[in-house]
Amino acid sequence: MSRAGTVTEMLPSHRPHAIVAALAGLSVLLAASASAEPPGSVVSDPSSINVCERVPGAEVAKALGKALRSQRPIVVKESKLSRCVYIVGSPAKPEAPTEGLVLWLYAPREYAELNQVTEGKLEPVPGLGDAAVRFLDPGDGRHKLRLLRRGRFALEATAGDAPSALALARLALERFDH
Repeated sequence: MSRAGTVTEMLPSHRPHAIVAALAGLSVLLAASASAEPPGSVVSDPSSINVCERVPGAEVAKALGKALRSQRPIVVKESKLSRCVYIVGSPAKPEAPTEGLVLWLYAPREYAELNQVTEGKLEPVPGLGDAAVRFLDPGDGRHKLRLLRRGRFALEATAGDAPSALALARLALERFDH
């Protein structure tokens, strides 16, 4: 066999079914990754994206100086949205109370409508996305930061305090932009 031989010349002749199976598996993986809308692309169907994979809980916990206790993806196909719930706590005290953060992913067209129906005062947050607002939700008492990357996606980070919501939003923007 020469160095320029074909793939079939380089593989044992008694395994053609294994080659076919491997190629079929590879094509399924490629199709799945193509539909998952890679970072930097337009998010046409947020429910096709696992937010927890895009913004891993270990990175969220590290950004907050906490330890990750759990993360859970939640996809709502009929609403075309996706989110990840992160539970973090003190790294030194595993028995200490935990706190929850939630990262929502929306299609960009949802941003303006969400702002119109939001209770509470929307405060602009300059330098974060193309448009960003923060507010304290009077319904659940959580701090929320919603941002838009025009024509690509909208995100909402929620936390028990404003600095944590901001840290989650910054990390998420970085992960969705690249």
